[in-house]
Amino acid sequence: MHIVILTAGSRGDVQPFVALAVGLRARGYRVTLGAPALFESFVAEYGVPFAPLDDEFLKLTENAKGAAAVEGGSAFGLIAKVKPMLRRMMDDARHAADTADLIIYHPKVLGAPYIAEARKIPAILALPLPLYTPTAAFANPIIPLNGAPGFINTLTYGVLKFVKAPYLGAINDFRVN
Repeated sequence: MHIVILTAGSRGDVQPFVALAVGLRARGYRVTLGAPALFESFVAEYGVPFAPLDDEFLKLTENAKGAAAVEGGSAFGLIAKVKPMLRRMMDDARHAADTADLIIYHPKVLGAPYIAEARKIPAILALPLPLYTPTAAFANPIIPLNGAPGFINTLTYGVLKFVKAPYLGAINDFRVN
């Protein structure tokens, strides 16, 4: 079985998936890790086959000028700039999964579940923090609330719909092409 793991973001988003890949390989699975191209040497240190994903957005946010554009630019201007980057990353992810029997993915790789759907293979959303599973015990980690009542904590998980919303058109274009 060939498992393709797809992740995007910072080293903190990549490193847990490297550990997963190493563990799966130790159990006899064929594994490829698709991640931002700039992590190729890091992943290679662990002997995991690598498929580079476009990392232009990550590079944009890692330099001072790019970070200022992301923080200070208009939302519409930023979305227009990010959509082509997102499309390149999704196309790279599709290519990485060409021979996959199973996809394990970080939610930042927005096209991953649709790649699996098109290939008629299973996909598993994997994230080493409770971002997508609502709980009353604590608020969504991206919302800084401490000591909120349980029902408020549960409601904070709804914000994720709004984070993905500006990119739904790009995702739908990817699905049909």
